[in-house]
Amino acid sequence: DEDLVVVRCGIEASCSVSMGVVGFVGGRITDGSFYQPGGGHERFAGSFVRLLEHCALTHAPQRQPILALMHKVWEVSVKLGAEDPQEKDLAGELALGVTLLLFEIGNTVIAVLRQLQRWASTMTGNQPIVAVIGVLSTSAPPYSSKFARGILAVLGALPSLEVLQLQPDCKHLIAAFLQHVQGKEAQLNLLPEHEKSLGDLRLL
Repeated sequence: DEDLVVVRCGIEASCSVSMGVVGFVGGRITDGSFYQPGGGHERFAGSFVRLLEHCALTHAPQRQPILALMHKVWEVSVKLGAEDPQEKDLAGELALGVTLLLFEIGNTVIAVLRQLQRWASTMTGNQPIVAVIGVLSTSAPPYSSKFARGILAVLGALPSLEVLQLQPDCKHLIAAFLQHVQGKEAQLNLLPEHEKSLGDLRLL
């Protein structure tokens, strides 16, 4: 923990140090062996996530590179899924957690939604629930056209919407979202695919 404090101070003092930290952490968390037993995930993942969070909060220019790094971690997760679902979940949880943190910080909102849309078809388990709650719980109406279209694109790309019914908070957030976009389809410039997602959500 003492070493972590020293690194955090270095991040605050210099953008170059922040870039170096992102590069070092990225090298570890994009290596599939990191998620294997004894590979370092159990010991270092929490600290690495806190360091990435500190970099993103302290230096806005680092947010986009961190978002791109999370896509690489997600790709590692998908590859791991063919061999060990548990290792896939560990990598996916890390990628999704940091990505949603970036969404909450702001400045990368639309980019995050696009990234989640790219991931949606390979989400498994409770990952769709985590993604939807992470986005809708930190957003408030009135929703912009870009946001409404972005979240509907994510939902439309999920293999199934039925999993979202399993979590009461998720159902409540979706119902609230639907209530706020009801009757505003034209105002929000929704495309046919977005309106299809809306229709599917109303059937839940």
